[in-house]
Amino acid sequence: MKKHNQPLPKEYLIPTVALILMGIFIIADLSYDYAQDGYGPHFFGELIILALCFIGVVFLVRALLIKKREIESLQTKLQTDRQDLIHWKNESKKYIDGLSQVIDQQFNSWLLSPGEKDIAMLLLKGLTTREIASIRNTKEKTIRQQATSIYKKANISGRQELAAFFLEDLLSPTNDLLV
Repeated sequence: MKKHNQPLPKEYLIPTVALILMGIFIIADLSYDYAQDGYGPHFFGELIILALCFIGVVFLVRALLIKKREIESLQTKLQTDRQDLIHWKNESKKYIDGLSQVIDQQFNSWLLSPGEKDIAMLLLKGLTTREIASIRNTKEKTIRQQATSIYKKANISGRQELAAFFLEDLLSPTNDLLV
């Protein structure tokens, strides 16, 4: 798997650089102070500030490394999820294609016209007659009439029976659900 090199997040870069620059200036000042006065209170005060800068840099770098590990972990999970999705789509495609063929065969056995087949498929997908009319660029009344014709040719009473006709064999029998 390919590793992604992430740049330093800006929220860490600026404080880290600032602390490093402060440390450099304090070290220069400590050198100057030592050459002038030796070990005086001012020298030890600046030494404490330098130590705090160093501790700050350590904490920022630690936080950065933790964040980087989290990002890498999320990228790995995302890659795995993408691979799972591709696998699932490929696996389900053959079943969906097979189901589509069976549905089309049933539409043919009901002697549905090409337009009625389209409408029946859209009804199975759950679209309303208004949505179907919009897609097919026709009036909703025309879609209702065609749907009635579909139900009559299929010898069913409506949309629910149309969906049930195809879903019934996909689901477990009722007695298995009651156990």
